[in-house]
Amino acid sequence: AFRNCDRLQDISLPNTLKNINQSAFYSCDSLKQITIPESVETIGSDAFSYCKSLRSFSFPDNVKEISADVLSYCDSLRSVTLAEGTAKINSNAFRNCPKLTECNFNQRTLTYIGSGAFASTGFVNVTLPDEAVVYSSCFQSCENLESINIPTATTYVPSNFVQNCKKLTSVQMHDGIRMLNDYCFSGCSALPSVELNDDITGIGQRAFYQCSVLELDALPSALTSIGAYAFGYCSAIKSLTIPQDVTVYDDVFSYSGLEEIDLSAAKSIGTGVFEYCTALRTVVWNNSWTTIPNYTFYGCTSLESFPFYDGLETVKNSAFRYSGLKSASLHTGLNTIENYAFNQCGSLASVDFPETLTSIGHSAFEKCY
Repeated sequence: AFRNCDRLQDISLPNTLKNINQSAFYSCDSLKQITIPESVETIGSDAFSYCKSLRSFSFPDNVKEISADVLSYCDSLRSVTLAEGTAKINSNAFRNCPKLTECNFNQRTLTYIGSGAFASTGFVNVTLPDEAVVYSSCFQSCENLESINIPTATTYVPSNFVQNCKKLTSVQMHDGIRMLNDYCFSGCSALPSVELNDDITGIGQRAFYQCSVLELDALPSALTSIGAYAFGYCSAIKSLTIPQDVTVYDDVFSYSGLEEIDLSAAKSIGTGVFEYCTALRTVVWNNSWTTIPNYTFYGCTSLESFPFYDGLETVKNSAFRYSGLKSASLHTGLNTIENYAFNQCGSLASVDFPETLTSIGHSAFEKCY
């Protein structure tokens, strides 16, 4: 109806109005204020999105569900008042409202907060109602966010939940959480700790990626998998034991501050798990594994020794490349050393080869001097 009326500053709506349709006031750049009559029952998606001069908004009592993108990209929006009894906030409802700091969403009737609903808003401290189920990217890239809770009705931390919230220092978890989804805390560079209950079964890819001050002493005992790059660039994590039968995927600890790791009970590991862990000195390995995967200790310059063992059959491509190994006593049973396996290990002074060895790959020991 008024889409792209960029000179519209104020409007009075009739008390007989029941519905405001999709995109009705979309991109009314100059609209500074509007009063919605109590007669209104629905406000469609994108109805007020890109209203860049709008500073506040109140939903009438009859509107219990907030439509998708209804007030997204409203650059000046500072406060939103929801109707008492609001049940649902749909995806991206208030996305990219960087000055939005006030909203009465702590209502027990609120049971659904959709993907990206408050992404890139200005909230500092958020308390969500325990009855709410929250979805992916809900508070992603909220630059001022310092604290938030996971509602008890939500049994996982959603994907990208608070990704890139660089001032976040406190997350209130609960004992019912069972999964940390992909990128959930990625880029939260001020987050010092997260309490992980023992019943968590999975940590998704890049879940804590670039959480540079995060300290973590133990992983949940029920854990079954850790996704790729989950703890990449986590400089403050120093020592961990991987629980029984956990699958560790590619690059999980790459570029982290790990100094020691116990893998003896782990189920399997992917490639590059400790790539460029330059402080890594101590490794307890699972001696049932027949292979050291590609790039496992690539660039681990402080790793001076490794417990090679009977049963090891293959050292894969670049497994120890650029590491600090000083010696390698390779045991009977080893048959293959692949390309670049020990390439440019500048401190490697001695290697014992077993009689079972049948193949040494290209440049496997090049520049070991």
